[in-house]
Amino acid sequence: MYEAAIYAARTLGLGEINALMELRKEEFKSVIRNAEEKLLLGELMDKSMHSVFFKHVRDHGLSTQLTFSFLKSAGLMSETEGFIFACQDGVINTLEYRSKVLQVQLPDTSCRRCKQHPETLMHLLSACPVLARGAYIQRHNAALRVLYYYLRHCYGIDVTPVLPYLPGDIPQVVENDSCKIYWNMPFATTRRIDHNKPDIVLFDKATRDIYVIEFSAPAEYNISAKEEHKREIYQDLLFEIGKLYPGYRVKLVVLIVGVLGGMKQSFVSSLAKVPACSSKAEFLAVRMQKAVILGSLRLLREMTLACCDH
Repeated sequence: MYEAAIYAARTLGLGEINALMELRKEEFKSVIRNAEEKLLLGELMDKSMHSVFFKHVRDHGLSTQLTFSFLKSAGLMSETEGFIFACQDGVINTLEYRSKVLQVQLPDTSCRRCKQHPETLMHLLSACPVLARGAYIQRHNAALRVLYYYLRHCYGIDVTPVLPYLPGDIPQVVENDSCKIYWNMPFATTRRIDHNKPDIVLFDKATRDIYVIEFSAPAEYNISAKEEHKREIYQDLLFEIGKLYPGYRVKLVVLIVGVLGGMKQSFVSSLAKVPACSSKAEFLAVRMQKAVILGSLRLLREMTLACCDH
């Protein structure tokens, strides 16, 4: 048994077994758990295909805690969690996967929807021009509705909370004595600007603040670029809104969730800039993440794709 313990300690890179034996029980468990996690992560990162998503998390500054928060807080079924991990591992039955991994002879691996690009998982989830006209918009709006209905309740427009996934059209403008909220409504500006229809615009009448809220769900490796792009293209609109509403401070809030749940820590801090969301920023982040992930899984199910066993 002692020899087995020495072997295990060396395998986990823990050094001399005698030093470990002096630790308290809880400290010993923590050391073993951390070493096992490090070993397993290292083995995963050595895999060329299965490691891709996790390398994106590491290399693009995403938060591991937020990216995998759906495991603790989203209330998903185990089958759904398994589907998510299959996507993150890249073992989804796309035409490219069948051809290159399963070595199935196929006449064509072009996307079955757009017929223009190879049918990879990330193409289906974030880059197909045909799906962009429907499924991506539905996924985008499902996540955004979580925030929209939360704001409506916080500012007293809805006396009782409204479930964000209930069907129905959203009015472009709602208003009471405390706030005004625009949903996907274009602004009539004094000069022509290309990007004049943000996702949500919140007018806080008490503080005289205007929050221009923009959301997007790109591929994980595009999160930072998308965030920078959003900030750049809405600068003209912020300036024009400031002229339209003198005396108000105009603030831009950019929120980005990857198609498989990837998130930067800045998501929470950005959301917390809205006072009504400051105490619930992490809760809202997880709910919006859940909506994005479920939208991605729904898209894949509609494409009749299934996980591939090795």
